Amino acid sequence: MDVRELVRVHPRRCGGQPTVMNYRLPVKIIYDLADAGYSPEEIVWLYPFLKREVVEALITHRREIETLIHKHGEDEDEREAPEG
Repeated sequence: MDVRELVRVHPRRCGGQPTVMNYRLPVKIIYDLADAGYSPEEIVWLYPFLKREVVEALITHRREIETLIHKHGEDEDEREAPEG
């Protein structure tokens, strides 16, 4: 699964936070649950609209996704910075 298909950033959705695909579910929630010891199956039980493969891909590619998120945040900061 292409990592770029897993995460979306919509300025008017979830305060601009990166979300899982086109759902109103911040990626950070998935990572917080995984860090707390939840398995992909338990996360899918909590969020049944997600597929286990999506949760597993988010966790497997976490470093790459967080890099993309961080890069996106830097790009946003550059666009918002006043000139002069």
